[in-house]
Amino acid sequence: MTRRDSIGALASVILLGGCNKSGRQSGGGGASPGKAPESGGFASGSELQLDYAILIDQGAPTPVHGDYHFPSGDRFRVQLRPQFPAYLYLLNRGGDATEYGFLYPHSNIRQTNPINVNQTVTLPGEEWYTLDNQPGLEHLVLLAATRPLPEFADPSRALPREEFETGLAVLERDHRPASSRRLEDNEWVKLFAAYREDTVLVVRLPLDHT
Repeated sequence: MTRRDSIGALASVILLGGCNKSGRQSGGGGASPGKAPESGGFASGSELQLDYAILIDQGAPTPVHGDYHFPSGDRFRVQLRPQFPAYLYLLNRGGDATEYGFLYPHSNIRQTNPINVNQTVTLPGEEWYTLDNQPGLEHLVLLAATRPLPEFADPSRALPREEFETGLAVLERDHRPASSRRLEDNEWVKLFAAYREDTVLVVRLPLDHT
């Protein structure tokens, strides 16, 4: 995978506690989840919710789910919609690559963290990621946090695989929610996790490029 032209397809999702060409950023709005009005934060016992979708180009953006295999030349987008003020990070490593690169935040995308409640973020904006002609597994990792993650403060820097995966293991160990669940409808996969102040949701999206 090259940073400008290609990326690799969605096989599975893991919720834990806690390429390409980029275009302009789009946003959205809507209803907010339940919060504690007196504090502006989430009420005790409430859940964090993160929605995401993988859209392919079939003349119009069309959602696909975990059993989809992406042929070379396929074009797709990633949509994210947190139901809490979220700091989002999306990184990718090609099958044989030794580094993870940032898809978001990205210098070509105007949207910055934090993402507002119920705001839809479309990556890479009005353009598409395109699969190259080298089949293999691409390793997308999405992080959604209730606070900034200083270890991911410089999106211009590629992260060596060992460094990234070691840091990810620490986040998963220290910020796992007490409980989590996953629902899927025709458009969105919806991830829910018990709220705590320093939760980090880690979603692995291995992309099966056939």
